[in-house]
Amino acid sequence: MEMNDRAEQAVAYKHGDCNCAQAVLLAFADELGRPEEELRALGSGFGMGMGCTEATCGALCGASMVMGLCNKSGKPTAAIMR
Repeated sequence: MEMNDRAEQAVAYKHGDCNCAQAVLLAFADELGRPEEELRALGSGFGMGMGCTEATCGALCGASMVMGLCNKSGKPTAAIMR
């Protein structure tokens, strides 16, 4: 799936019943291979930024979680999705 399609899908989730982090996670559900219920739970605490503080963007948190879940090595890295 192209990145523009994922972005549109995330926007659709956000306009539905998801916070920003959940929307990004669900837009990558096909790559993550995890149930929607689990991805919704994972992103649930990141609405309005980390812990509702409005300090860290929920979409950025969701994207970071996607990158972490895609990192099969388990080692820290800043560039796993090239």
